[in-house]
Amino acid sequence: MNYELLEVAPEKYFMDEVTYNEARMYCFMLSVDGEFGWRLPTYNEIEYLRIHNPVVYGLAIVASDALVYEQSYRLTVVPVRDTRCAGT
Repeated sequence: MNYELLEVAPEKYFMDEVTYNEARMYCFMLSVDGEFGWRLPTYNEIEYLRIHNPVVYGLAIVASDALVYEQSYRLTVVPVRDTRCAGT
């Protein structure tokens, strides 16, 4: 995947202290300037973002491809979308 095509929502749309299911629903329902299509980043996308996006570095972020999330885990949502799909 070309991670350079990955768009990160503005920081004001990050959400702290959420469970995995809350995070998935939040991204699904999110509209940023009328644009939908947001999702949770994969583990590999998170690792890329931690290197290339200083705002994301150090956050405990919810990954879309995690095998198991305990309902009690409280993590940060960083919505992303593939810019090739933007506006759809």
